[in-house]
Amino acid sequence: MAAGDYQELGEGGWNDVQAMASVDGRLFVISAGTLYSVGAHDGGYEEIGEGGWDARAMVAHAKSLYIFNGDGALYRVDPATGDYEELGEGGWAGTTGAASAGGRLYATCDNALYVLEP
Repeated sequence: MAAGDYQELGEGGWNDVQAMASVDGRLFVISAGTLYSVGAHDGGYEEIGEGGWDARAMVAHAKSLYIFNGDGALYRVDPATGDYEELGEGGWAGTTGAASAGGRLYATCDNALYVLEP
């Protein structure tokens, strides 16, 4: 495909997408509170884990997913299983964006920019 070209993958139906990230060539999408693993070439997908996410942002870092959730918690998620653990003391309900760079996580929350050690 040339720059600017695009094609639709899969059959659609991605309602209420809250966040997307990529790990090892797979896309991960939180849609309507459920985490999905999505084939980047064909759009095929499978549900990962239990669901119930209220993501404010999600970022991939060091082969894990980090979800800044509406309950104020930051979670590290294993993309292969959906298993997760809560990190830190919370306070992330106001997160509006997140990125990974230089071995650290960055997030904007409540009008401030933060750096986090994962």
